[in-house]
Amino acid sequence: MHSELEQFESDRDAFVWALGCVVAGVKERINAVFIGSLGIPRWILAPEMLLCFVPPTIGWLDGIAGVSGIVRLNTDVIQRHFIGVPGGLLALVGMLTGVILATLGPIGLVVAFRLIVLGHSVRSRWLRAALVIGPILNGVLTMAFRWVIGGSQAFSFKSSAAFDVWSGLLLLCALPALGAAHMLRLGQPDRDERLAS
Repeated sequence: MHSELEQFESDRDAFVWALGCVVAGVKERINAVFIGSLGIPRWILAPEMLLCFVPPTIGWLDGIAGVSGIVRLNTDVIQRHFIGVPGGLLALVGMLTGVILATLGPIGLVVAFRLIVLGHSVRSRWLRAALVIGPILNGVLTMAFRWVIGGSQAFSFKSSAAFDVWSGLLLLCALPALGAAHMLRLGQPDRDERLAS
């Protein structure tokens, strides 16, 4: 490539050639993802799993013991801030549902640790399904609750909460589901091992 670069007469030609090399490299990587095994060394999986499961774990901890966590709820707080407010009961149900589904964050960290450090994959079909479907369900329910409470304005990019809404859906729903799917794909037992069990 270096020798080819020296053959160009203008910077524009060299730039177009370099851009073509980048495009070709990206196409090759995308092709490898779609037809490859997605196999990578287990230790390289650690940063990906941290990125995917630490945000829902932090959200779970905040939902339980944070400033507005469920441990701080009592009958007075529920009556004053949820039951006595329009849409408050739905917000309370959404908060409790989110905390329950966010429990998959710390569970995902444990499963990832077992796979990365010990090489043990998840054998339970229920847990495998929950790790992927749970965050997706959390995202769908979050969007439904926001729609019912705030209407279409809840999803406007011009609203003051737009960044919180979309980053929350990405960090707490999309990334955990994708990370779990990737981790479970990598940790699938061999066919012979599955047939033996």
